Amino acid sequence: MHAIPIITFEPYYAKASYGDRDETIGGITYTREGYDSKSFGVNALLGNPDGSGFHFFPYVGLGKTKLTRTGEEINKTGYNFGFGLGMSPAQKISIQIRSEFSMVVTGDTSRKFGGINAGVSYRLLP
Repeated sequence: MHAIPIITFEPYYAKASYGDRDETIGGITYTREGYDSKSFGVNALLGNPDGSGFHFFPYVGLGKTKLTRTGEEINKTGYNFGFGLGMSPAQKISIQIRSEFSMVVTGDTSRKFGGINAGVSYRLLP
């Protein structure tokens, strides 16, 4: 959905599982269990990712995020921003690659995640 010609709103749903991580503190190694994450929200893209030719677009997003692991559950507002590269090889088809930084504020600290994704979309309407 386009609010004005240069801004595109995009709803999203994301699900991820983050692996365990070993940390050494004072010579003792600890294993921290990774989170399972589910989130939904909306991104605002500057530009039209489905446009013709090559194009770059920054974006920001806001959503609801749930992080869970054994004995812990976090339900907070999540924020994300990123940068994408889009290409349209044919009318109604778009290929996109994006890098993203996501953050969930959990009081005095925050949980931060990075990601890269790629996708192909087909536009049904003109």
